Amino acid sequence: MATRAPVAHSRGDYHVPAVKAPRLLPLLSLPLVVVGALLGHAAGYAAAPTGQDHVLHGYLAHSPFLAVVCLGMIGAALAQRIRGRLPGRPAAWPYAALPPLAFAVQELVERLATGTSPHLLAEPAVLLGLVAQLPLALAAYRLARLLLRCADAVSEFLAAEPSLAGQSALVAVRPLEPSLPRTTPACLAGFGRAPPRGAPSP
Repeated sequence: MATRAPVAHSRGDYHVPAVKAPRLLPLLSLPLVVVGALLGHAAGYAAAPTGQDHVLHGYLAHSPFLAVVCLGMIGAALAQRIRGRLPGRPAAWPYAALPPLAFAVQELVERLATGTSPHLLAEPAVLLGLVAQLPLALAAYRLARLLLRCADAVSEFLAAEPSLAGQSALVAVRPLEPSLPRTTPACLAGFGRAPPRGAPSP
């Protein structure tokens, strides 16, 4: 039995994206991966601090600026999703593969830049930070799907709002007229009530 292909709906300037195959979606995936790698890095060195943290991690003083850039990228991705320009759902493999790889490269560059022995990559802080990448990667993937679902809900609401406004404009509300009791004019009060039509005359 043939299955129907997903259809995207659009009204006005808003577009409700159809569900498609998993995609990379770098504007959303990349900042989440970077934030996850930095959080795993911080968790590893918080659990097993070393005496060389001030030497290796001086550049992390600029991490707030990087966090602002990542938040801006995520906001731009969600805005594009609402406008229908970022279709598809996020692929899982970037969240599984990139954070451990980025963490390992980060640790190696730290040691090469500071003249520290690369053999220290086997120290407990590095191993704990590498292990911490797995749950953080899963959390980042679930967060990406949640954000996209919220953006889709906003897109559907904005797409349906003009239709509801048009339907409400077509409904004319008739004002209620006050019902007043019928009274007989004073000049006709003495004649009494006329007999029903068809009744015999007295």
